[in-house]
Amino acid sequence: MTPRVHYNIIQQILSRKQLSQAMPGETAWSRVSVSPEPAAEHSTTFAVPAVSDALTLSSLSLEALRNASAHRTRRFELVRLSRPVPVLRRGQHFDVVIKFNEQRPFDLEKDSLRLVFSFGQNPNAVKGTQGVVSILNDSSECWPVHDGRWYGRLKNSDSNETELEIRPSADAPIGVWRLKVETGVKEESSAIPKVYEHKEQIYLLFNPWVKDDATFMEKQALLDEYVLQDVGKIWVGTYQSHWGRQWVFGQFDKAVLPAAMFVLERANLDPTIRGNPIAISRAISKLVNSNDDAGVLVGNWSGNYAAGTAPGAWTGSVKILEQYHSTKQPVQFGQCWVFAGVTTTICRALGLPSRVVTNLVSAHDSNASLTVDKYFDYNSRPLDTGDSIWNFHVWNEAWMARPDLPKGYGGWQAIDATPQETSDGVYQCGPASLQAIRQGSVGFKYDVQFLISSVNADVVYWKQDPTAEIGYRRMNASTAEVGRKILTKQANVFDATGQADMEDITWLYKAKEGSQLERSTMYNAARGSTNARRYLLQPGEAREDLVFTLNDLDKINVGDKFEINVTIKNEVDDARTLDVTLCASSVYYNGVEANLIKKAAGKFKIRPRGRDVLRLEVTPTEYLPKLVEYGMMKIFAVATVLETKQTWAAEDDFQIVKPKISVKVPEKVVAKQVSSLEFTLKNPLKTTLHNCKLQYEGPHVLTSNVTIDMDDIGPEEEITVKGDVTPVRKGKFGLVAVFSSDELHDVTGSASVENMQVEDGSRTGASTAAASGHACVFCLAAAVLERRPGCERPTTLHPLEGAGRSVHGGLNRCPLEMESGSQAMTTEVGLVFSTAETWNATFENNSTEEMNSFYFYQTEQVTVLWILFVLIVLGNSAVLAALLLDSKGRKSRMNFFIMHLAFADLSVGLISVLTDIVWRITVTWHAGHVACKLIRFSQVSPQR
Repeated sequence: MTPRVHYNIIQQILSRKQLSQAMPGETAWSRVSVSPEPAAEHSTTFAVPAVSDALTLSSLSLEALRNASAHRTRRFELVRLSRPVPVLRRGQHFDVVIKFNEQRPFDLEKDSLRLVFSFGQNPNAVKGTQGVVSILNDSSECWPVHDGRWYGRLKNSDSNETELEIRPSADAPIGVWRLKVETGVKEESSAIPKVYEHKEQIYLLFNPWVKDDATFMEKQALLDEYVLQDVGKIWVGTYQSHWGRQWVFGQFDKAVLPAAMFVLERANLDPTIRGNPIAISRAISKLVNSNDDAGVLVGNWSGNYAAGTAPGAWTGSVKILEQYHSTKQPVQFGQCWVFAGVTTTICRALGLPSRVVTNLVSAHDSNASLTVDKYFDYNSRPLDTGDSIWNFHVWNEAWMARPDLPKGYGGWQAIDATPQETSDGVYQCGPASLQAIRQGSVGFKYDVQFLISSVNADVVYWKQDPTAEIGYRRMNASTAEVGRKILTKQANVFDATGQADMEDITWLYKAKEGSQLERSTMYNAARGSTNARRYLLQPGEAREDLVFTLNDLDKINVGDKFEINVTIKNEVDDARTLDVTLCASSVYYNGVEANLIKKAAGKFKIRPRGRDVLRLEVTPTEYLPKLVEYGMMKIFAVATVLETKQTWAAEDDFQIVKPKISVKVPEKVVAKQVSSLEFTLKNPLKTTLHNCKLQYEGPHVLTSNVTIDMDDIGPEEEITVKGDVTPVRKGKFGLVAVFSSDELHDVTGSASVENMQVEDGSRTGASTAAASGHACVFCLAAAVLERRPGCERPTTLHPLEGAGRSVHGGLNRCPLEMESGSQAMTTEVGLVFSTAETWNATFENNSTEEMNSFYFYQTEQVTVLWILFVLIVLGNSAVLAALLLDSKGRKSRMNFFIMHLAFADLSVGLISVLTDIVWRITVTWHAGHVACKLIRFSQVSPQR
């Protein structure tokens, strides 16, 4: 009979299905049940190593809350759920706590312990998609240098609980990881280890705070804005009239991080490059639009949004990503700033530093010529071409190293999710190094030439002419029209109602307009493009007889009339005959004409050396019915001199300005209590507004955006609508409102909501610290030294909302909320879980300064003391001077007594003031010093 080999034990252990089907009440580590099978005659059974006497895991905790503080992920709502989800950053160690069933501690000399972190379908340690960590007894404070491997070490072991420190590699793939733990006995090297599969997802993000991460930013204070800020501004409008539109990024919302991971999964990136910010950012630019791969948003510039939500009605990214993740279908509709807002949300959620950038007067070069070519027919009518000029265009920048480019091309990289032109066959753009754009280095990856055109293309006007070589005669060109101003929100500055937070970054994209360096950059770029050489490097036009000037309009209030003016000056001694066309049109913000509002054309003569002004007036009744969203207007002027064939063309964009929504917020807003808001809006038109809606949204003050259906608003009527907010935490947050109707769109307003109080009206922040600092020191001491019965270790750190009803009335919770740069932390001491007491103080973590809020020595008190002291000095000095300078030299016992009394008064005053100052400083420093020591002590797990 053929021998049979029994592999049933090995198959049981290797079967992942059995691991996931543990019986109720049993742990998930591998169960090995050996049932001897009757051996047939002449059968051969190979000996299989018995299961070792290894420790058995009963539980594993990734300490999501405690690690979140150190990893600056505490604001993620996933971390704050009833079952916290670990959100970690790569390249930085985190704690893992393991409990074993056996009543003995983990012994590193006897026991083996291995943690296997896996990413993707086929994890492989060599390819970087698997981190295999064997625990070492390493008590040194320094970790090994980053070399692409994961490291772990034993932090503490007591009774049946073991605490480990794990450090992922600084280039680990970004996404959801899985964890498996293997335990064994070192002496039984041939024995099969016990396996525990952890069921929790582990989110691993970029870490721009770690030097070895490709996203590292040296000026780490900027990361407060570019990673941690969840409300921002997107600049929109024209060059003459622009404003910051508030946008709620909301990257910490519980729906966002899973949605961001879903976006990356749809990108179908190879798991081995999921840690590369270059590949990640390029994939995001592809997946945020839906032109390929069924991405997040459907672009729509038609003005017809009946099938979805109008782009101007969105106030933030959360609802868009939430809908996309739940339906798995593209969301309707978006335009450039919506694409950019969602891109920022995804980047910041993943830990990739990002900001929104607006280019005022942005070129769309469809044929890689580095020019925007505008053509007119015989009758001076503009012809439709692929090139266009957008009044504004919004894209993103992401911060990363560029090892694929020469040194010096890292830092900010432009990415654009708006689908304009294809790159490598799909609608994606970037990352393009800003340094490469500024230098005209069109040969560098990715899409540098397209972005050079966007910010610095020349605008060339052509008119149909059968006598010209190419059928069109070049009229004139403008080298300074495109890229008039490139804006972003200034880091760590927020102006809810003004423009104090606007930052001009034009200089990052190009040299000063018209300078020799700027022109040489364009010529350098043109040499790398055949089409650019054809258009850009040909000689300019010779000087002509007539000089034309189109007067620019900055902005017009909706309901006002405006006038087009063209000034013509004849610089020769002969009369000239002109064929002139003036027209005004409403346009979408991307430059596409919507409606022709008014046009005038005709011929006239201009006298020798004469000067004339052509005027065209447009009234509200003419433009209001044809106005489209955002109120963008375009003026065209085209002229031809019949005697010399001189041709000229110019255009101007301006905006019909709409009113703003006034948002009134109460002075005192209380956490977890409803507060009323007032939204006030005046109808600027002489017609009734129909189908009126108001939407408002704000992170940490609303769980979702709110829509209010309003009554019709009469002509020039002012209306006030009331709404509610319920802040969920202390702090200052932005609120964004958008109004829309059939007749008036995209009316916006914003405000800041500052929660200065907690639920019971108790004081918070530095004021509370100053009022009760000394008492809280003793509260801290008692809380640290006393443990809750049955509790073997300090409570896991986590944030608390609201303040306690009795901060010092007993051993209630007394957490200290700490801000360290961009890192929000909470240290909790005291172990009574029945209350939610909060006391906040600000301190500099890892600094030589001790708890700033414990410096209770008031500046006002010092000032009063010194004023009194100065008065004493002046008064007594005057008495002494009068006595000493007595011209008659009279000396008496009274004078002698007064003089010594003045000296004594001076001495006593000086001693009193100095004693008071020394006493206050000593007590204050001592209180702060003791509190800091207690805090640090509470953060160290005691021996259990």
